[in-house]
Amino acid sequence: MKRNIIVKEKMKENDAHLEIFMDRTMRTLGKNTMGKLRESRILVVGASGLGIEICKNLILTGVRTVGLYDDQQCQWHDLSTNFAINEEAVKQQKSRIEASKDTLNDLTPSFVQLLLFDAYHSKMTIEEAWSSMDVVIFTEHVFSSQLISYNNQLRKEHIKFISCEARGLCGRIFVDFLDSFVIMDQNAEKPSQNVIIGIEKGNETTIFVNDKRRNHGLEEGDFVTFEGVSGMTMLNKQEYSVTRVINTHSFMIKLNSNNFPNFGGHGMVVQVKKPHKVHFKPLEEAMKNPEYMIYDYSKLNHSKLLHHAFTTLGQYIKKYQRLPRPHHDEDTNSFLALCDHHMSDDDDDDDKNQLYTLFAKTCAGSINPMTTFLGGLVAQEALKGVSGKYTPLHQFFYFDALECVSQLNVEDASPQSCRYDGQIAVFGKKFQERLQQLSVFLVGVGALGCEYLKNLALMGVSTKGKLTCTDLDSIELSNLSRQFLFRERHIGRMKSTCAAEMVLAMNPSLNLEALQDKVSSETEHLFHSAFWESLDVVINALDNEEARRYTDLQCVHYWLPLIEAGTLGAKGNVQVVVPNLTENYGASQDPPEEETHMCTIKNFPYEIQHTIVWAKSLFDQLFHGDIQHLNDFLSQPVSFLNRMREKDLGTQVSVYESLLSNLTSSRCTSFSDCVLWARDRFQHLFYNLIHELLTNFPLDATTTQGGAFWIGDKRPPVVLHFDLNNTLHYDFLRFASKLRASNFRIPFPSRDSLSTYQSILVSYQPSPFVPSKQSMDGDDLKMADDDHESRVSSLLSSLSSFIDSSSNHSINHPFTFPLLCFDFEKDHDDNFHVDFVTSASNCRAFNYSIPPASRLFTKGIAGQIVPAMITTTSSVTGLGMFELFKVVQQLPSLSSFKNSFLNLSLPLVLSSEPAPPSVSSMFSPPKMVSIWERIPICAGRDIYLRDFIKYFDLKFHLVLEMIIWKSFVIYNVHSSPSKFLKQPLSSLVSSQSNCSIPSSTSFLYLDIACCDPQTNEDVDMPTVRYQFRNFDESQLSRLKQRKKKKKSNH
Repeated sequence: MKRNIIVKEKMKENDAHLEIFMDRTMRTLGKNTMGKLRESRILVVGASGLGIEICKNLILTGVRTVGLYDDQQCQWHDLSTNFAINEEAVKQQKSRIEASKDTLNDLTPSFVQLLLFDAYHSKMTIEEAWSSMDVVIFTEHVFSSQLISYNNQLRKEHIKFISCEARGLCGRIFVDFLDSFVIMDQNAEKPSQNVIIGIEKGNETTIFVNDKRRNHGLEEGDFVTFEGVSGMTMLNKQEYSVTRVINTHSFMIKLNSNNFPNFGGHGMVVQVKKPHKVHFKPLEEAMKNPEYMIYDYSKLNHSKLLHHAFTTLGQYIKKYQRLPRPHHDEDTNSFLALCDHHMSDDDDDDDKNQLYTLFAKTCAGSINPMTTFLGGLVAQEALKGVSGKYTPLHQFFYFDALECVSQLNVEDASPQSCRYDGQIAVFGKKFQERLQQLSVFLVGVGALGCEYLKNLALMGVSTKGKLTCTDLDSIELSNLSRQFLFRERHIGRMKSTCAAEMVLAMNPSLNLEALQDKVSSETEHLFHSAFWESLDVVINALDNEEARRYTDLQCVHYWLPLIEAGTLGAKGNVQVVVPNLTENYGASQDPPEEETHMCTIKNFPYEIQHTIVWAKSLFDQLFHGDIQHLNDFLSQPVSFLNRMREKDLGTQVSVYESLLSNLTSSRCTSFSDCVLWARDRFQHLFYNLIHELLTNFPLDATTTQGGAFWIGDKRPPVVLHFDLNNTLHYDFLRFASKLRASNFRIPFPSRDSLSTYQSILVSYQPSPFVPSKQSMDGDDLKMADDDHESRVSSLLSSLSSFIDSSSNHSINHPFTFPLLCFDFEKDHDDNFHVDFVTSASNCRAFNYSIPPASRLFTKGIAGQIVPAMITTTSSVTGLGMFELFKVVQQLPSLSSFKNSFLNLSLPLVLSSEPAPPSVSSMFSPPKMVSIWERIPICAGRDIYLRDFIKYFDLKFHLVLEMIIWKSFVIYNVHSSPSKFLKQPLSSLVSSQSNCSIPSSTSFLYLDIACCDPQTNEDVDMPTVRYQFRNFDESQLSRLKQRKKKKKSNH
């Protein structure tokens, strides 16, 4: 091993272990792409904050070899962006590689090789380091002849090239993937798949698809293939181009089908993604005629101006051998002088001069949001370069957030020899102190939360204030590929406490409290009004809509800024919520997801997703629901049956039949019993139920209108005949048997043997199929009500025979009690949960001639797994932190704030002005107000209800008819007793809601209903913010003065 190369060797990987570790990333990129990454080698040049961010993202995405080359010594400004360097390393004058190695080695999983090239302590060249690499990323080199030379050398060696810089509030990326680069998949969208309901023959063939979906998702020029087409069977497995999109449910393909047979009623059309070849120019050529990607339509000319600014920066450094000093007038003027030759008449001089000026004043700074944002984008571009997955940047990307400083009066930006020097260079010392004094609440410490915690620590937020984070989840192996604060040694620990430990190691000055509590109406005794009133800003890092909306509502109540974000694979978004300036998060909703009718799932599946949902429901029933009912019945039979009588008859029949079966014919006391039970389940599910459906709807069945019943998305099923030599059938049998045995605490063989199952089933004979008394109600099988009643009576009689009335109504049974109920757990590969669902789903798929799905795909659908990537998460949180800078400044203009959407697969980054809050008519006489409007009531004491009512009479000339606190009606003019009028309002709230109000709570937020006595019409009113205790001296003083003034006027 060379002295100047630090190597963490790649260990032999365990496929199952790796699959769980990389699960969420694999769902975004796909298994084939992950295989390519496992053979790729990427070098990052520069161990600045940007370089470290890129390395982190590449390592956690599973790239086989990640190299980092650097020749610099640690400086104070590095600590603003580099989470791998600490203050001691700066004081000891360590090289950046030496200072970063321990953190990077700890971060790197066993299946990734990390190469650290320390050129500070040696004369190793970049050329030596990039030998055998696939992509080289330069992170600190300005535009210069040297960078052009590196690009040309790499091209000769067929190595892909990326150059990027993070300079204060501005950043850039340049990509060169050589002369001919093949994109295998241009975007992150799944190929569209549609059920064919009709085909019209002609010189060009028209395809009509199922209208149960919003649209077919195809565009002119797309390619499609056909599967399972009946009648026109020659279409199957052939590819055709889409020549015209007629509407959302029909299109034409290039095919003369005049002589084809007629369409037989069934088939699928599937989009085919074709490889696409693109050409890249070398840097020197591309600089002459650059192509830009728009990132903000309010900054259309900024990309061109930034290109000129970054080009000028290279010239400035060549001339002065340093960056312009922060907010230094002389250096700024020198920079502007170099910019003069880039001026053009078609640019707005004021906009141009302001951008160049702010660029010059801040480019020496280094801030975490920019390195985090660019670090995600650049890492994703590198992944594209080695895999061909997604469309690469072509070729320049520029970005600025100069609005963060455009209205800030920066007085002292000189270095302080502290960890925030990089940020002080941009915003000044005074603003840094404001950041440090903030009180911040971070809700969620998953993927987004880990990145946010790292960002806040590096920015110095809440070192003198307080940062509170909360998350009620524990760490799992599948978290580790994107929740970068966690390691394998942390598995099983609580996320919030573990993340706090890791981030405090980055910045020990952080004043951080880690909680493990859910933020909801159930925990308002913990997150009470005093807590919310103490905050300056809330950051949401949540993964569910209910929690998001609750936190948003609290921010509206307490007039708190909120930074909201979310990711989905390569896509992400950021929304900033500013009181009285923007709409709140809950003001808008995504369109509802397309739902599949239950009758489709139960009887007429036509996609593999349908059979997976069915199989997951089957798992829940067989291994949880039925077993829970059995436990309840065995423990308290009489009580259980009494509760069941309150259910509908259909539910009772289902539950009683399951109980009776588990106590008699399906009773399991040995593993052989479990195998026989599983064989019975196969017969029932994949033979009998299908036979039942075909009995009710034979293949020649017609609809009430006389058309064919089995057509379009109704596929006629076929029964399955059990064959132990069929792998699919065998999988269902063994996984169902083991789960059943686990339910009943029965041991089973540690290793599967086909002969074991053969010996158990040697004399097994399935019961002959007998049609049930069920009949079709529309598309569903149902039993008549009178049949239900008689069946319930018979089942109850049978169940009652098991109850021993002489022994406290107990039941004698042979089971090890209690039986084990299983909640579906997707991330434990040794529990057979996903295996069972996969086998059951694929057996049902064969029933309906649907192509089966892999275990990986099935796991994603059954486990409702959201695909995720560290690159997207990183970029999104960087964008969120830019908004924090603006929130702290309390910028008054809506245009200063930015909501952002990104799709790293395209790539697309688009920022835009947030929407203002919607307004509605309130008060009398009416005026337009928003959701942020409040009626503040503070009398210096807890007033009586009668005084509260009188206030609205005197102030607004309205009759108060109702008061609501949360979901509780506190007062109703038509029904509340008169004694309520003499009670203090807070006491009334407490008694009527049966909720004690914490002593720390000073405010109640009350919704009211009022009526105009003149017109007798209802009048909408804003929420009332009622303060009833904990008044400060200034409030009491103002109230006294107001009273004196009223008396003197009177």
